[in-house]
Amino acid sequence: MFHLDDKILPGGFYTDCHWITAVHGNGGIQTEIAHTHDFGETLGFIGSILSNPRELGGEIEFWLEDEQYVIDKSCLIFVPAGMKHLPLIFRRVDSPIFFWTASDSKVYGRTSGNEF
Repeated sequence: MFHLDDKILPGGFYTDCHWITAVHGNGGIQTEIAHTHDFGETLGFIGSILSNPRELGGEIEFWLEDEQYVIDKSCLIFVPAGMKHLPLIFRRVDSPIFFWTASDSKVYGRTSGNEF
């Protein structure tokens, strides 16, 4: 939906945000593959249920190193530089989910997982 980095605004940092509104079919939506960066990254998953903002309104499969996590609550995740993370799979979306990433890096880049 929106992207900002040093190429768009000199001196700016990398950040992205998206609304995930639905999953069609039974397999979920995989938005990324496993990769690493030479910078730390924060990822946010925020539900849109105004009466209960901590409820994600869906289910996400998220990997850190080789450990799987299933997320069903709104949260922020920090991934240190060099840590393998993802794939990211939106398994179920019952109400829109706001997905946001940011880093203090000037531009987005990967040190592994560039085959995507």
